[in-house]
Amino acid sequence: MKLRPPTIADQENIYRLGSSVAVMKHINGGIPQSRAEAQLDLQKRLKTAAMPLGYWIAETIDTSEFIGWMGLKQLDESPN
Repeated sequence: MKLRPPTIADQENIYRLGSSVAVMKHINGGIPQSRAEAQLDLQKRLKTAAMPLGYWIAETIDTSEFIGWMGLKQLDESPN
């Protein structure tokens, strides 16, 4: 697997994932996204593309096939 910043070309893949009840049950309880919601979601992701943390697109190494997306964020320091 490799990670890359999101681009506008990811629109259809983001929609495909977001419109899946099976996927969305792990994110918001199973409410699928409309195409317009997926487009807004991607716009938010594009804003994080220049940041070291934020949203990333996951692809296969050999064929660059879309796997999904993931978010990386800084966790607060823990005394443990």
